[in-house]
Amino acid sequence: MKFEVPSYKILELPVDNDTATELSSAELLIRQVEQAARTCYKSKTGEMATAKTMFKNLINKKHYAMLEFGNLIFRIEDKDLTDCLLAANGILPRCLYTDVRNEKFYEDRHEGNLKLTYTPLTVDPKKPPITNAACIVSGNLREWLEFFENFENTKIPNQYNIDLSDLKDAVGAATDYLLLDKPNHIRPRRKITQITDVTLLTDAERFIHERFTVRFIADRAFTHELVRMRRCSFAQESQRYVNYFIEKNGGNVPFIKPLFIKDPENLMLYDEIDMAEGSEFRKLLDKQDKSLRVFMKACVDAETAYMTLLYYGFKPEEARTVLPNNTRTEICCCANLEEWRHIFELRACDKTGPAHPQMKELMVPLLKEAKEKWKFAFGDLIPAEIEVK
Repeated sequence: MKFEVPSYKILELPVDNDTATELSSAELLIRQVEQAARTCYKSKTGEMATAKTMFKNLINKKHYAMLEFGNLIFRIEDKDLTDCLLAANGILPRCLYTDVRNEKFYEDRHEGNLKLTYTPLTVDPKKPPITNAACIVSGNLREWLEFFENFENTKIPNQYNIDLSDLKDAVGAATDYLLLDKPNHIRPRRKITQITDVTLLTDAERFIHERFTVRFIADRAFTHELVRMRRCSFAQESQRYVNYFIEKNGGNVPFIKPLFIKDPENLMLYDEIDMAEGSEFRKLLDKQDKSLRVFMKACVDAETAYMTLLYYGFKPEEARTVLPNNTRTEICCCANLEEWRHIFELRACDKTGPAHPQMKELMVPLLKEAKEKWKFAFGDLIPAEIEVK
């Protein structure tokens, strides 16, 4: 049995394997997907060739959820293509974020699953907007893939009499043609430009089109609440495939040290936890608050039951049913800045009432860091106090 303090990390690229080389924009996208996918299986990132193989396998097996961790942004300077994208977004099950320029004002509009985002245009003389364009459109790799898979089944191709082969080629090229094959026929390329540097966008555009991923180490009660945020992408460590008993995973069941259990001696963080009667650790534990003794005994009993079921031949996906909510897990959460602001309002700022203390334990420091990185998006948010009785 082992306990750990919850933590978080905003995922940055490149990863350690790539320090000797500079990654292309396509390789960065592939790394983003790989990092999320490997969280599920508790495996480490490999060489770029291995990452590309994993990326292609995810597509071939239609494990599209992991593709949601890569984001593509394009500037499209063609009115017919823009109108076609807007019409398609209103019909297809997954939407792309489409920001349409207007000379005077913008307005918010929701139509089913579609979210057309019109945001106030801010002109910074030091950073003029790059958009005299018809639109800025973005989506994760899954949204782009399914957009092209489903587009031909709509009435839009006949209605608009439009050929999207140049857009499809632009999306394919952005992933070294691993996401989409190169079209056999490509119409003359319209003004379609991939945006890889989000700092070239205005703050209003970044608020909608920029995304970032956070990896949380927390208990499963935390993740049960987190996944209720709907406009996010998640990749969580799988208890079906991760066997806690084997050595590479520690050889024991990992738990999270709860914020609300009194443990003044930090006994839960001891390297060796020996609950046997008469052990030195047990003597120390028996002097502590009764709630700590009850809690740790419950964890020992759960671990014992899990290991025993594995010994009897149960699979990890079957033995996991005896594990409690405070079992340690890792989860990656990816969203655009607009959705992260919503998360912070609810989980760090108590906008709709007090958030759970364990949720604020991670979300409050994350918000403080995010305020430094994206002041224009989160600068006005005030974190709530973390209160524990």
